[in-house]
Amino acid sequence: MNKKWKYEKFSFNEKEMSVINGLLLSDGGINKKSFNFFLNSSSLEFIMFIKKLLPEYVWCDNHPQSYEYYDKRTNKIYKEFRLSAKSNLFWYELKEKWYPNDKKMVPLDLKLDKLCNLIWYLGDGSIDNRENECVTNNIKLSTNSFCCEEIENILIKQLKEYEAKIGFNEKKPIINIPRRNVEKFLKDIGKCPFEDYKHKWVVYPYKNKNIEKNGFKDHKYLIPTILEMHKDGENVNNIGLKLNLDSGLVLYYCKKNGIYVKKNRGECDLKSPDEKIHHILDLKGFAKENDLGYDYLLKLKNNKIKKYRGWTKYEME
Repeated sequence: MNKKWKYEKFSFNEKEMSVINGLLLSDGGINKKSFNFFLNSSSLEFIMFIKKLLPEYVWCDNHPQSYEYYDKRTNKIYKEFRLSAKSNLFWYELKEKWYPNDKKMVPLDLKLDKLCNLIWYLGDGSIDNRENECVTNNIKLSTNSFCCEEIENILIKQLKEYEAKIGFNEKKPIINIPRRNVEKFLKDIGKCPFEDYKHKWVVYPYKNKNIEKNGFKDHKYLIPTILEMHKDGENVNNIGLKLNLDSGLVLYYCKKNGIYVKKNRGECDLKSPDEKIHHILDLKGFAKENDLGYDYLLKLKNNKIKKYRGWTKYEME
């Protein structure tokens, strides 16, 4: 490129690059024509916080600036603040990295750290609280500009300790951090650095009495036992009772590992699969003895069905 740059190429240390990467993951952008960085926000505190994190000479004079805009979706006028950096060769080269083919993408070599996550969360993150019920659901990190493959291969891999997963909001991908790791994530990124966004750090306590008393316990070490018990025919409720776990947690691990099988009453394995159902005289007794549904067995007997819900086959005469 033959463009003559007014200023010497900017350089940033590791900490400052974490700030820039966090901003580009969220609401920050690089102008494709003037090659300068910019950030828009409704919070002046956020804008001023970011301004102090990078060298003063980077920013344009008389910035931040305020302006008003009309949103046709709400039919209202809003006030925002804009912080712009000076055009520079550094932004041009960074634009080539973040905007190949003029479309914003996550660089393959992007490294997340706690400061980067903090800036990302401040700029484009939220905590999902049901305030009327005082319940915290999860943390959301917006990734609307990126494709699912980038999110999975670059971002999710680096958020494994928080068990982050892709979700969708109005058909656009978003990263969800589950409730059990919300407090860990917020502790890692540190306290909110200014007043405006302190609501993003409001976490409601668990309503479950056991969790309130003992705290959230990591049961990952029990996963192999849970899976083995379910494969051997134990239902999720029995596993929960035997291992002193919430049945919902057992269900989650079984589904996550692709082994969960729903067995309603009357649709489970027979203890004596070699029995000929239509030869059984005391069908009610057999149903009670084997914890099966009488009506379902009666239907099998009357129709001489050969396939028992895909579990066991019977040769009917």
